[in-house]
Amino acid sequence: MNAARKTQPTARALDGPIFALLCPHCDSKCRIRGGRALTRLAREVRVQCLNVECGHTFVGQFVITHTISQSACPRDGVDLRIAPPRRPIANDNPSAPSPPTGAPPDAAPDRGPEVPPRVDTS
Repeated sequence: MNAARKTQPTARALDGPIFALLCPHCDSKCRIRGGRALTRLAREVRVQCLNVECGHTFVGQFVITHTISQSACPRDGVDLRIAPPRRPIANDNPSAPSPPTGAPPDAAPDRGPEVPPRVDTS
């Protein structure tokens, strides 16, 4: 008997959606029915409302805009802006040094869209 090969889980193997899309007409949950790659960082998706009384089907785009945590296996040609660091949680150690902010001064000027700073709403 062959031993089962261990593989990384795929997106379809994960339990449930990571986020939900809502129908712009009835606010019901929607399902992504398919799509196609536009670029390495952009994908066009076909979306269907799960409310059978609404039945809206539409097209949207999913675009990767910036990096939160650097990849351990970066690909040549994928150059995303790094998001500004998040504000520390109140119970974090305040004496720890803060990570450097912003891009290095010699960074290329055109690296995709600007990442807006987080707005503190508290």
